Amino acid sequence: MNPVNIIIRSSAMTSTVLLVDASTHAAFAPSDILVNSKAARTMLGNISHATLHCWQHGLHHRTRNKIIAPLADFPAPVMISGRRYWRRSDLEKFINGRASAA
Repeated sequence: MNPVNIIIRSSAMTSTVLLVDASTHAAFAPSDILVNSKAARTMLGNISHATLHCWQHGLHHRTRNKIIAPLADFPAPVMISGRRYWRRSDLEKFINGRASAA
C-alpha cells in the first residue's frame, strides 16, 4: 500500500493532510488524519507555539538554571517535507489521558 498525501486546505493558515491509498483511492479512517501545528495547538486548548515546543522538546532556562522535561506521553509528530503533522487520534488520546488524570 503506497499512501499518497493529499492536502486539503480549510483556510490560508491551516491545512489537514488526508492519507489516501494510491491503488484503491480509499481514504484512511478519520482518526488517521494528520493535522498541522496550528490545528494541533487549537485542539490542545489554543496553546502557544512555545508551549507546544516545550511539551515536545523540553526547555532549559539558562538565566534561572531551570530544566523543564518534555511531556513523556506527548505524541511524536510525523515529518512531511520538513513540516510537523500529528495524527488526530494521537492528540485525542493525549487530551483524554490528561483529562482523566486531572
